[in-house]
Amino acid sequence: MQRKVVLILILVLFLLCGMSIYLLRSNLSLKESLKEIPGTEEAKKKTSLERKKLKEDLKRDLEEKYQADMVSYQAMIKRLELEKKKQKELKEKIEQLEKEPRKK
Repeated sequence: MQRKVVLILILVLFLLCGMSIYLLRSNLSLKESLKEIPGTEEAKKKTSLERKKLKEDLKRDLEEKYQADMVSYQAMIKRLELEKKKQKELKEKIEQLEKEPRKK
């Protein structure tokens, strides 16, 4: 009787070991097959392309902003020069008026 119980336990143990080995192998093969799915590579490439496109868009936007800032800066310099010129003309007029004798 004891011998049957020990034999059954040994058989169950071997059966469980065999099942676990089978499950481990099938899990490994499944893992390898998932690596070979073309969708994952395409997704990586798509993500890479999206990043590259975003980077190019940002670079283009920054260049446009820089150009707009330069145009604005040059316009501001011209306005400043015009204001200085007007200020100089007004000072000259004031000096002329001060030099002229005042009529009483």
